[in-house]
Amino acid sequence: MSKKCQHIRLGPAAGGWASLSVDPFDMTMREVLRQLNEAAQPLYLVGGWVRDELLRLAPPRNADLAMPQGAVAFAQRMAQRLGGHCAPLDAAHGSARLVVQGPNGPHEIDCTDFRAPTLEQDLRLRDFTVNAMAYALPAWLAGRAELIDPLRGYHDLQAKRLRAVYPQAFHDDAVRILRGAVFAARFGLAIEPSTQAWMREAAPRLATVAAERSREELFKLFSVACAAPHLRTLDELGALEVLLPEIHACRGVEQGGYHHLDVWQHSLETLHQLEEILAHPERFPSELRRPLDDYLHQPVSSGHPRSALLKFAALLHDLGKPAKRCTDEAGQLHFNGHEHLGANLAAVIAERLRCSTDERQSLERIILWHLRPGYLIKLAERTRRALYRYFRDTGTDGPAVLLHWLADRAASQGPATHPDDMPGQRAVAHELLTHYFLRPEEVVRLPKLIRGDELMAELHLAAGPVIGELLRQIEEAQAERRVTTKEEALALAKQVVAQRR
Repeated sequence: MSKKCQHIRLGPAAGGWASLSVDPFDMTMREVLRQLNEAAQPLYLVGGWVRDELLRLAPPRNADLAMPQGAVAFAQRMAQRLGGHCAPLDAAHGSARLVVQGPNGPHEIDCTDFRAPTLEQDLRLRDFTVNAMAYALPAWLAGRAELIDPLRGYHDLQAKRLRAVYPQAFHDDAVRILRGAVFAARFGLAIEPSTQAWMREAAPRLATVAAERSREELFKLFSVACAAPHLRTLDELGALEVLLPEIHACRGVEQGGYHHLDVWQHSLETLHQLEEILAHPERFPSELRRPLDDYLHQPVSSGHPRSALLKFAALLHDLGKPAKRCTDEAGQLHFNGHEHLGANLAAVIAERLRCSTDERQSLERIILWHLRPGYLIKLAERTRRALYRYFRDTGTDGPAVLLHWLADRAASQGPATHPDDMPGQRAVAHELLTHYFLRPEEVVRLPKLIRGDELMAELHLAAGPVIGELLRQIEEAQAERRVTTKEEALALAKQVVAQRR
């Protein structure tokens, strides 16, 4: 090992293993690592596990092991021994994932050959100094962990600094630009100036990154509580527009009226205001806080929480405004129909990033209906019919649309806005959220009075659109309490059919 390589002995105060409270899952992973250590091969814990332990965070649910050579064969042998399986990641460069099933889910251990002759040289090829640290696995298991830290990553952690390992790091893999924003957001790190300059220079190379990789990093960023300032950083570095070229048209587009920002800056401010709302559940009635939290953490698909998708929608919600901008005879600006065009553009972006169908449809619905709650607030009386139609159209995205709407309204005046300035908006949101979470049987998910096949049999109708329309009319009448029984539902259906003949 080179003399330049720092070895720091860590006691409990510095974040050694003995100082951590360990959950049962982690102990199970520890036992897996202990069995791997019995293979009589030099093994080193590297990367995220080391970083998170130093930060006194719960150890991640995967681990990275580096070894001089033979990683793929090692992972294959261990999979057979432990009853798991081995998935090659990059056989040409000696990388494979070992997956072993545990009582609380799978344990993933990525096994990788050194990318250089020595461990220190391998660490010098990683992305950021905070990820370029290692422990010798035997010493770590024995509680005598000596931190191998050739690039002073531990010092950077203490200084709350994110520093790239070498100038070409982002040219070698441009997705590291996005990962840098994720790490800065997750761990409260400031990206140091040289690293920002290297990111900016390499930003155009993000166009060459596989869409799936960029998407995953974006969703990791949206999943952090304070993503907004780091999205701004990516924007300032020129990275965001490479991934989302549609935002270019939004820059500098003035909105007039009560908007104090152009379209793009307003979108960024909407994201910020949304995170402010999500960070303060105490602003909601106590009975709504738990169901709302569960809703936001619910994965839409691919493990991405609904809150992350809602943030993505906030960033994209006004993409349709530039093309729909027009001025009336009085000189007033209008953006009629921008929500429809915006939903279409969001769908294009979702397809480009290889988002799932559920994610794409959710983005479309949030953006398409993001003005809808504003129409409800203008009603002298919010009838059960109006509430029913809102949830009929927005579906499971109804609460997300409400949260987005609150953020959008707050973003109109930006930092000058205070929650107490919007009592009407909050009242509408709380009313609809109460219906969705606490009284869904009234206007959200009505108990079915009659089935489509029963209508077909009773009315001698064939399957087709007319049956769906009859069921919708029955549901609407049910929401208005005009029908409450199967017999009344059938009578209404007969009346509608008779009027059409």
